[in-house]
Amino acid sequence: SSLNIPVLEPLDFPFDKEIFEKIRKISVCDDALSKLKLEILVLELLSRLAKIKPATTRENTMAKVIDEMHHSYFMPYDSKKFAEMLSLSESRFNHLFKEIVGIAPQKYYNNVKMENAAILLTETTLSIYEISQKIGFSDPFYFGQTFKKNYGVSPSEYRKK
Repeated sequence: SSLNIPVLEPLDFPFDKEIFEKIRKISVCDDALSKLKLEILVLELLSRLAKIKPATTRENTMAKVIDEMHHSYFMPYDSKKFAEMLSLSESRFNHLFKEIVGIAPQKYYNNVKMENAAILLTETTLSIYEISQKIGFSDPFYFGQTFKKNYGVSPSEYRKK
């Protein structure tokens, strides 16, 4: 356009796209009145955009907890810590996590532990005892039982495959 504003397709904002269409039509005109109308429309658009809060959906908020779970899987499960991250009670956190993710948070956390154990079994020569310690199990026998429940085979059988 004559104002050196690239005309792009409108983004999917939570308000009607009429303003974008008006801006697109007026931006091709070069007279003073059109420039003034364009300036007003752009200011209106900026005003609307300023009122939009960043997307803090429940899923985005829960993603912070999930990320923390993936970075602290070697620690004992602590629902209080995860609930506090979202300023929720533990029971509300447990309910909301299950609603969003589809499984209970402790089960998810244990799945993260098992995924990391599987990686360590295939990509390292660490003993099963060392792996159980690294992922936060103090009892290697319990680790073996939990692993078998998740993967259908013992850790040593998994490593062989």
